[in-house]
Amino acid sequence: MFLDTPFVIQALGLEGESTQAPRLELIRLLYQENANLRVFDHTLNEVRNVLSAGAHALRKHEHLKHSYGPAVQHFIDTGYSASDVELAIAKLEKSLQGLHIEVVPRPRHLKPLTVDERKLEDVLQERVGYLRKDTLQHDLDSLTAIHRLRRGEVHLHIESCKAIFITTNHDMALASSEFFSQEYEGYQGSVPHCLLDHIFTTMVWLKKPLAAADLPVKRMIAECYAAMNPPDGLWRKYLTEIERLRAKGDISKEDYYLLRLSAPARGALMDVTLGETDEFTEGTVREILERARGAARADAEAALKGEMKARIDAEHTAELRVGEARAETQAAIAGFEAQRRAQEDRIRTLATRAGRWVALTVMAAGLVLLTVATFLGLLGLFGSTLPGGLLLPFAVTAIVFGGVAGLANTVCGANLTSVTRRIEVVVSGWIERTLKRFLGVFPADGVSSL
Repeated sequence: MFLDTPFVIQALGLEGESTQAPRLELIRLLYQENANLRVFDHTLNEVRNVLSAGAHALRKHEHLKHSYGPAVQHFIDTGYSASDVELAIAKLEKSLQGLHIEVVPRPRHLKPLTVDERKLEDVLQERVGYLRKDTLQHDLDSLTAIHRLRRGEVHLHIESCKAIFITTNHDMALASSEFFSQEYEGYQGSVPHCLLDHIFTTMVWLKKPLAAADLPVKRMIAECYAAMNPPDGLWRKYLTEIERLRAKGDISKEDYYLLRLSAPARGALMDVTLGETDEFTEGTVREILERARGAARADAEAALKGEMKARIDAEHTAELRVGEARAETQAAIAGFEAQRRAQEDRIRTLATRAGRWVALTVMAAGLVLLTVATFLGLLGLFGSTLPGGLLLPFAVTAIVFGGVAGLANTVCGANLTSVTRRIEVVVSGWIERTLKRFLGVFPADGVSSL
């Protein structure tokens, strides 16, 4: 299966830990069930572009008027610097390897598998309403690549389909289903080329609910967190309006950055509009500004209350020093978090490699044992002899080994590959937890990663 850009960014923790937790849980569950997780190389390029835009916005506040989105807002809220984002970009492929996600190129175009890309592009544009041509092209390339990987075949079961694109974009999934239903006979009722992430997560969890018991809770937390933030359409309209007011001189530069960067302003926007774009008017900004100013004053008064009693004659100087202290503290915290994240990434990569080698060793040992036992058992069945009368025990061992393996495969659906993968996950997790306990490194939210 192939993952879209927002899913990858969330899995890497670049939109916040509340959205990362359910993604990691789903990835772990899929890997244990022998699913192959991949991203197209053009999706990786789009992830880089999103992060590069975030780094560009963080270099100067003037660039923020051209940048928006959950990733950029997360960078602002958590105190990321441009260099932190650039480091994440440099480690992107290595981080994906740590999550068992492989980067692959698009399959080459074949005339028998060519779809009407112009019509598909029109359907996508009509349904989604893309603002950027390159985003539309990415989704178009992804859907046509999935079609070529499926060789144009219709699949009725998700376990047997050769490729599927997992997206967080509801309108894109609808557009894909609409186009292929109209173009290809028998597509109705089959596994779609593109499936929404929450639908796919539910389907996977229902097959193995005990393997990821906390997944529904983590998914619900992520959905609640998303519901607390303005939707894209409302946020774009809000940013356009405050930029217009700033250009006209109706609000000051300080008020603009208060409206653009402060969490109370974002919360006030949701309170006033209830997330409805049509409820946003020109006067809405004034109301939000008053609320944001009130919240900012309350924060400042709470922070300065103790010092004001002792240094009332230096009130103005104290306010400036508190502001500088906040900036230094945020920088120190951001540096510590960046160091912790880097150390977690190194531990995860080391644990993944060690688990993989242990799993390969177990697989090799199992194959050797089965081969030797079967060979010697066959010799015994054909009447060959060995010193010490060892053939009969080997023949019995081969029959018992084969019977146990067959029973496990029939009852549990287990095979040597799935067993070794589960061993790999268990060993990787044990090594990662041990190293973190030994080095004193723990995830900020207490959720262990792959």
